Amino acid sequence: MTVFGFYASGTRPNFFPGPGLSPFLADFVDAQAGVTFRPMSRLLLDETYIYSGLSANADHLPPPRLRRTSFDARRISTVLWAFTGSPQT
Repeated sequence: MTVFGFYASGTRPNFFPGPGLSPFLADFVDAQAGVTFRPMSRLLLDETYIYSGLSANADHLPPPRLRRTSFDARRISTVLWAFTGSPQT
């Protein structure tokens, strides 16, 4: 079993702000965590959670009516079954 994680934060441009706004520098948070489990040599189960958030920071705030946080949270499940060896004839 393998467990992994990743976290990053800082600032990045918001190139797609709401209508009527120019692009501005925003705060971001990205996080990822997951686990990989191999119960048998040819079966791999992989579960990954991804979060990405973008919000206006104090230095570059848009008008109050347009202050929002944009985020994307996803869960990805993968099941891999690997067939190895030569085919029977």
